[in-house]
Amino acid sequence: MDNPGLQAGYSAVLRDFRLEFSRGGAYTGIVLILLGMGLDSALYPDMQSAFTSARVLVSVLIFIVVLAMRTRWAQDRIQGLTFVWLILPQIMIAWMIAVTEGATSIYYVGMTLAIYSSGIVLAFGLWQNMVFGAISCLVRGRLRLARGRCRLAGHVCRQLPVPHHVGQHQRRVYLF
Repeated sequence: MDNPGLQAGYSAVLRDFRLEFSRGGAYTGIVLILLGMGLDSALYPDMQSAFTSARVLVSVLIFIVVLAMRTRWAQDRIQGLTFVWLILPQIMIAWMIAVTEGATSIYYVGMTLAIYSSGIVLAFGLWQNMVFGAISCLVRGRLRLARGRCRLAGHVCRQLPVPHHVGQHQRRVYLF
């Protein structure tokens, strides 16, 4: 049974459902990202300025995506825009992992939670979840490689100008 009216109605309902879930998820993400500043201040007080800047920047970018979702153009591209705002915290978390303890960093849990929630909470299909997980792993892997190269080329990195009032964790940010 090919009923164009039924298909159009289903598509509209599905689009609205994805839009509402994406907006709700984005607002929740913004709140969780900003609440993470408490974790930053407790675990990495010398990195708090850099981490706060990253958290505020990512939150603002996600909010811009949410505002864009109100346009007609964006409503036909909800899944793509959802993917964009989901990957922003992944990039931030991967960077935070890279400049702290690496795989032993508590931020690793945040990255895993984001991958998990994209599959459970959001209306993504199998391929979208697989691509999101793969991109998250690639981002983290890319940052690990950059960090490893910096360590391998430590003598070069030590030549970079870093103000000497900057703490050890902040030096990693400058070197990164």
